[in-house]
Formats: sequence, C-alpha cells, structure tokens
Amino acid sequence: LEFRRVLFRSASVSISATLSPTWFYRDRCGMAIDRVDEHEVASPFPPENRLVLVVGGVSTALQHRLRDRDAVAEILERTVAAVPGNLAIFFNSFEHLREVEEALPLADREVLRQGPAMDDGERTRLLDRMRDASAPRHRVLLGVLGGLFSEGVDLPGAALSAVIVVGPALPPPSFERQLLEEWYETRFGDGFTLAYVLPGMTRVAQAGGRVVRGPEDRGLVVLVCQRFLRHAWQRWLPSAWEPSRSRRPWEDAVGFFTAR
Repeated sequence: LEFRRVLFRSASVSISATLSPTWFYRDRCGMAIDRVDEHEVASPFPPENRLVLVVGGVSTALQHRLRDRDAVAEILERTVAAVPGNLAIFFNSFEHLREVEEALPLADREVLRQGPAMDDGERTRLLDRMRDASAPRHRVLLGVLGGLFSEGVDLPGAALSAVIVVGPALPPPSFERQLLEEWYETRFGDGFTLAYVLPGMTRVAQAGGRVVRGPEDRGLVVLVCQRFLRHAWQRWLPSAWEPSRSRRPWEDAVGFFTAR
C-alpha cells in the first residue's frame, strides 16, 4: 500500500457589516496579510432613503448624565413626536435608560421596554408588537446598545422608521479590558481608541442598522451626544451614513419624512 500525505491549507470567509477597520479584525483573527483578500461592498439601498443626524450640545458621559438629562429628554420627546411611525431609542445602559425615561413624556405612544433579563418568549412578543400594523398607536422601543434589540433583529418597512442612539456604549472598565488597552497601545499606539471607542461605536452602527432593511425602506438615525461630533469618534461610523449636524432634529425629521 502506498500512503501519501496531502497538506490542505485552511481557509475562511468572514462577512460582516461591522468588520471595520479590516486591518484591526484581520490582526485579531491572526490572519496573515499575504493570505487575505479584502472586498468592500457598497450598500445596495438608495442613500437618500437614510438620514443620519448628529445632535451636540449635550453630553451622555457619566459625569454629565444627570446635568443634561432634561435637555436630552426634550430632544427625544420632540424628535419622537416628529416621526410618523415606530421608533427605537437605545441607551448605553439600563441605568441611563431609567434616568432619562423619568423625564420623558411619551403619553401618545405605546412604550415597549427592554428588560435586563428577558427570555426568548418575551423578546419575540415585543418584536411581534413592533411589527403589528394593526396597533392603534405608534410604538417606542426603549432598549440598550449591545442588547437583544439593537443587534441581529429585523424590523423592515413600517415596523421601524427611526432609531435614536443616546450616547456611545463604551465597554465597562475591567482587568481584561485594561490588558487589551495595554496590548493595543504597544502594538498599534492607540490603546484607548481600540479597546473602548471602537467597540462602543460598533454598537452604535449596529443599532442604527436596524432601520432601512430593504430598498423601499426610509429611515432616520439620530445620534445624541457631543462626542459624536468629534472626528475621533465619528470616523468609526459606516461610510454610507454621511452624518450631518442638527440643532433641531425634529424639524429635520419632518422634512425627511414628508419629502417622498
């Protein structure tokens, strides 16, 4: 009998809407640069069907949250009233969600809330409620970034007309995160950005991606926090978004949804 040894080199295909920057994720996955082919595919949906607004003048940083709570609530209240359909508002934590909701009147909307320990059945029922076109009132979903409803769910068409993101969701400090920051600083010279800012902004991009799920959909994304105006943060947003600054997002929302 003749035995032959055949060596096969492994291969993989990695696809994601949030594999950016590719050099960072390529390095994290241990992929040799000479064995990688990168292809970036543009969004197939008309760019005019999405409006991305950035609202400054308020801060969602921990030390400023209570100071700016009422101002944030007013921005949310007016913007919600200007959107003719369902919305989702995502916060960076359940604590921040509760703080702002206390000052946020939404009497004319059905309010759906993400809980900190929802099971699959509760999640499904809430999503079904968002998709229910027979509901007598438009709905507002209050949730958190990186949670059950800001990633991996599909709410096409009238199920979701707008997403409001209240601040970036930086990972909480931990010993592991500290080690990552030190490693990224040694390897790339920008430890804080790669350990905190990049994952926080990736969650923002994933949340904003809940709207415009098809070629006929129109959707609004509103980013509320002065940090979103800084290039160091905004450069991690999807290139297809083309964000613009807005001082009165509720007025821009009316213009967007009436210009059909």
